[in-house]
Amino acid sequence: MKKKFNKNTGYTTMLASEYVEKKNEFVVVSDVAEIEKYDSASNSYTGEYSHSTVYLAQEGAPQPIKVKVINDKLKLDFLQKVKLNNLGACEVNKMIYFRADKIEVI
Repeated sequence: MKKKFNKNTGYTTMLASEYVEKKNEFVVVSDVAEIEKYDSASNSYTGEYSHSTVYLAQEGAPQPIKVKVINDKLKLDFLQKVKLNNLGACEVNKMIYFRADKIEVI
């Protein structure tokens, strides 16, 4: 069945629940990437911490998802089991982006 993409105004938990089971555990399948803030006026990175991203897999999901966490500097190991707090998803140009408030190690 073909997925119908809707215009979305921001991150929603409903969209995230269409792709993954938010209450089930996830497994870390990549290293954590810490992203620096980007200053578009000077076209360079500022060196300040912006957010972390990590790829997570879930049993039954067709592929891993990339999750952005803004407030925490993550210290996660490969194949570690985690739970996500307040997982939301946003659609931009037929791409789905995920973010969570916090990632808790189980």
